[in-house]
Amino acid sequence: MSSVKILVTSQKGGVGKSTVSANLSAYFADFKSRRVTLIDFDHQATASSWLRSCGSSASIAVCDALGYKSAGMSVLKAKEALRLASASSDVVIADLTWVDVFPASLFFDYDFIVIPTSLSGIELASAMDFFTRFSSVFNSKNLQAPRVILMPNRLLDTNNHREFFNNCHFPVAFSLTSPVLFSKAAQESFGKTFFFKHTDRMLKNSFLTVCGEIEHLIAVLVANKEKRTQTLNGVTSIARSNNGGLLDRFVASRHAAKDKQEAVKSAAKAPGKWYAFLQR
Repeated sequence: MSSVKILVTSQKGGVGKSTVSANLSAYFADFKSRRVTLIDFDHQATASSWLRSCGSSASIAVCDALGYKSAGMSVLKAKEALRLASASSDVVIADLTWVDVFPASLFFDYDFIVIPTSLSGIELASAMDFFTRFSSVFNSKNLQAPRVILMPNRLLDTNNHREFFNNCHFPVAFSLTSPVLFSKAAQESFGKTFFFKHTDRMLKNSFLTVCGEIEHLIAVLVANKEKRTQTLNGVTSIARSNNGGLLDRFVASRHAAKDKQEAVKSAAKAPGKWYAFLQR
């Protein structure tokens, strides 16, 4: 199947996006032996610096999308970076601080939107505002909406965190992971080691739990995509076995029905003119 695309983002800085992006990339690349590309949209390139310092096997693509003079060029470069990374990777993880130069439609390019947040009032308010502003995207029924993952970050303990977040009444559906616990070890690990390798067992185990939950969500996504592909292949096989007759008749019937509807509408607009349907 095509690569799984994960966007780690927030409209607020300092919530742990680069930490999550770097450690998640290293987990899939070095612990799970997947082909991984980290797209670092941060002009400071914090996540990619961490990967380089610790010698991760994940590929790195640095794209300062906000460094271009026009918003159109920024969007084009962001999409191009994702397209190139997807062509050679099993998992693509993008680290991006969201700004309004990007159109909301950019979210549809990703399978998952991961939003890290602590329990601080400022970060929760920012997450709520983010969900509210883009609820039409995350709740979309017409297009395949990305799955939203809310990741509690830098928590001191795990007591009642699920009840707390579920009572926040966010305007979109989301998957809530276990928390990544706060510790001095986490603060001091930058450029030295990854969470899943850390000697601090509390930090290591909490992060491995989160990674396992994200893997489960990915497995569900892959299974659903394969199911849809099998269904489409089945319809195609039936059509081929009938020399394309079944598929051809289906397409023809759809076009005929559409033509009939348009003819009725045109006739209603110009009653008495038998040739009105020719004017559509």
